[in-house]
Amino acid sequence: MSSSQKIRCILIDDEIPAIDELNFLLSDFSDISVIGTANSASQGVKIIAEKEPDLVFLDIQMPGKNGFHVLQEIMQFPEPPLVVFATAYDEYALQAFEENAVDYILKPLSREKIGKKVLNGFGALFTPIVKKRLNCRI
Repeated sequence: MSSSQKIRCILIDDEIPAIDELNFLLSDFSDISVIGTANSASQGVKIIAEKEPDLVFLDIQMPGKNGFHVLQEIMQFPEPPLVVFATAYDEYALQAFEENAVDYILKPLSREKIGKKVLNGFGALFTPIVKKRLNCRI
């Protein structure tokens, strides 16, 4: 798959090792391209606005603003990305879905969780959204 046809993804987590691990795990998926990372909520909103990804993996607990603040801010964008919360805290799952996250995965992450729950789990949701964006980039 050419780079212009891949699902463009941004990773946001205040823990650099968590970003590195997720980046490594996503490297096994040929249809995903990590186009940026951020280690704070404010950096995350900025890079999302600049790079216009299709998908964001977002931590919840971060210093200052949390992942829900990021989600609220980016939902104001003309074409907000899909958001998957990747967190160690299970108590926020209901709130995540109420606020338009498309999925919620618990750390520790694995290829199996990402592949089964996230990428395969909402492939049908990706199809119209990503096809529209891909057509704009081709």
